[in-house]
Amino acid sequence: MKPDLFGFAVRRWQFTLVAFGLLVMLGVNAFLSVPRSEDPHFPIPIVVIRAVLPGAEPSEMEQLVADPIE
Repeated sequence: MKPDLFGFAVRRWQFTLVAFGLLVMLGVNAFLSVPRSEDPHFPIPIVVIRAVLPGAEPSEMEQLVADPIE
């Protein structure tokens, strides 16, 4: 005999109502207990590179050093 979930839910409507109520209460409890903040903190990876090329003009520095690094 194949289980009839829909028939069970209709025949035992009180059980279905209680189960639905419990699921709603669990969902509300989970929603209220989730931690949240207005501005959540998350790390942003930052890399700082200092390149020195003595005697180079700014345009040479850009072409020879800055562009290849980027």
